[in-house]
Amino acid sequence: MKIKKFIPFTVLLILILAGTACSKPAPQEGTLEYAESEVGKTFSGLKLPELDGAEISMVVLQHWQHPDEEADPKDPNNTDTVIIGYVEQRGEKAAQIDDEDLHEEARLLYGVYKGDTVAALAIGKLPVETGGAEESEEEVDGVAMQVYEAGEGLIAVARPKDLTYTLQGVPSESRSREQLLKLLAEAVNEQ
Repeated sequence: MKIKKFIPFTVLLILILAGTACSKPAPQEGTLEYAESEVGKTFSGLKLPELDGAEISMVVLQHWQHPDEEADPKDPNNTDTVIIGYVEQRGEKAAQIDDEDLHEEARLLYGVYKGDTVAALAIGKLPVETGGAEESEEEVDGVAMQVYEAGEGLIAVARPKDLTYTLQGVPSESRSREQLLKLLAEAVNEQ
């Protein structure tokens, strides 16, 4: 009789220990792993793109809400965007960013680290409108994109499937226009 009672207890104990051994601790807030985990909760399966010759310097999760306070929470204009800053080489952490420096619906998940800016990449669900800027359509590494010249810089937009990728950067001696467009294609193809 005692053996019959002991077997279910043993099986239960083994299952609990196996579950405990397999679980990973939650990533520490402020780390790149934490930022990726938080972004993954909002955009299922989205990885923070790692770009050749650039390091992530900051990650911000921004919630955009329709200005009408009575708006339906399921309104497609109520959406989230992740903004990722890239630098050539990540330096020391910049001074602490106060919440007042961010939009009220933004959360700084990682960074901000010093370095020579390469580009900023925004990933969100809504299409991007540029308000009549001069546009050209190009394809880079199999990714169709619209490219807008903006002063000395450029804005490139790709919309594969249900996400919009918007890269903003300024060509320089160390990074050409074509290299910036390759960064956008790399980010899209990595997903």
